[in-house]
Amino acid sequence: MHSHFFFFFQAEDGIRDAQESRGLGDVYKRQVGYDRSEDGVAQQVARLGNLMMSGQVQAVRMTGGCCNNLCSIACGRMDAYYEGRDATYGPKPWDWAASSLILKEAGGWIGSFAGGELDIFSGCGVATAGEPLRDELLPLLK
Repeated sequence: MHSHFFFFFQAEDGIRDAQESRGLGDVYKRQVGYDRSEDGVAQQVARLGNLMMSGQVQAVRMTGGCCNNLCSIACGRMDAYYEGRDATYGPKPWDWAASSLILKEAGGWIGSFAGGELDIFSGCGVATAGEPLRDELLPLLK
C-alpha cells in the first residue's frame, strides 16, 4: 500500500517544545500514492476506513513528499505520517535516510508498521511526533 498519513498542527518551536499531543483528533492528511493494483487499493481503503471509523480523526486532506513530511513533523507542523506498501510502491531509501535522522534528532519517532525499527529499503514506514501518538496510531493501521 502506498499512502501517507498526517496530523497537522502549527507549532512555532518544533516538537521538542510543542504542547502535549492532542492525539488523533487533529487533522488527518494522506496521499493516495500510485499503487492501483487490487491489493494496493484494498489496503489503502482498509487503513483509511480504520482511521475514520475510530472516531478519532477530524478531517482528511492529501499532500505528498516523504522527506518534506518527515521534516514537517520535526519542526512541529504535523503530528504523524505513514506511507508505503512495499519496496516497489513505497518510498525509496533516499526518501527516508536524511529526513529520518532529522526527525529523530528533533525528538520524533520513526519505524515500521509493526512498531520496530525502520527499514529504509522496505518501502514503508510510520513517523510520529512521539511515542504516545505512535501507540495510538499503529493499531489503526493494521
